[in-house]
Amino acid sequence: MEADNLSGPHTTDASGKISVTGLSAGTYYVKELGHTDSAINSLYTCASTNPQKVTVTSGGTASVSFYNKLNTCRLSLTKTTEDGKNLSGWHFEIYSDSGCSNLVSGPHTTDASGKISVTGLSAGTYCVKELGHTDSTIHALYYPDVEKIILVMDNLNTHKPASLYKKFKPEEARRILKKLEIHYTPKHGSWLDIAEIELNVMTRQCLSRRIGSLEHLTAELAAWEQKRNNQTSKVNWHFRTKDARQKLISLYPEL
Repeated sequence: MEADNLSGPHTTDASGKISVTGLSAGTYYVKELGHTDSAINSLYTCASTNPQKVTVTSGGTASVSFYNKLNTCRLSLTKTTEDGKNLSGWHFEIYSDSGCSNLVSGPHTTDASGKISVTGLSAGTYCVKELGHTDSTIHALYYPDVEKIILVMDNLNTHKPASLYKKFKPEEARRILKKLEIHYTPKHGSWLDIAEIELNVMTRQCLSRRIGSLEHLTAELAAWEQKRNNQTSKVNWHFRTKDARQKLISLYPEL
């Protein structure tokens, strides 16, 4: 603090407070000079009036408060393609390291113009990684060197190889189809129940609290997903075939 070099500089304690005694009654101006650590100082901007006027009466105590905002920035990304098509649906993640092991934000998906805007980032250097397109057939168009694309989908009537021939020329449809390894979800069985169980676990472990922004939500879900996958969590299905034959006997044909 400075007031005609009358007192200071003074440094805040762990709770952000300063107490100065021995001042004569009068009017003073309190000025924030910044943090002792230049790295921390660069993270914040004083959002209060600086300096601030304060009047101290005889035998009394006066107080003044300063508020500092985080310096945040915005990252804008534009995705382009050689043919100018299929600009929406591309996934990107933002990392704080070149090895892309420390996720900061994402995944983010491009809009119809191929753009992404991410706000609330601290000033610094980041690495942005493209993950690919949400549609595996579009992904294959722009990544021709990929050897295999594993595609898991349900049994909707359009989820057939023939649909590729309706959208693309025969030679292009064949090229894409050769790269696809298609796995269909079962028409019958408990896979949907297992998916619902996992969604319930996600809700209890990750979403049972207020999350203030879409970026924060996306980051929290990505961290939860990675932890869940690392745990290789499984569902212990207690309803066996033997149980089904007893409880669902009315559904079995009589021989």
